[in-house]
Amino acid sequence: MARQPGNMGVLVSVLGALGMAGGFIALATLVGEGSWASRGIGAGWVLLLSAIILMPLLVPRFRGGAAPMGQVPPHPDARNTPSSHS
Repeated sequence: MARQPGNMGVLVSVLGALGMAGGFIALATLVGEGSWASRGIGAGWVLLLSAIILMPLLVPRFRGGAAPMGQVPPHPDARNTPSSHS
């Protein structure tokens, strides 16, 4: 199976989310607050929310369809119509 750019974006997003969840557990352990159950539940929330945030940001970038940061991509219909601002 060939590697597809979208799959690579999902992999990077999941690895990033796992890293953030691991960082949450490490910080919670260093601080010493809460039980292991609350640390695990908190890590689950961090994993879920960071995956929700990272996937829409990273998958289009790996596919090559996203505009650079701060720029809005042109509307698809704008490419096929003549410009009226001549």
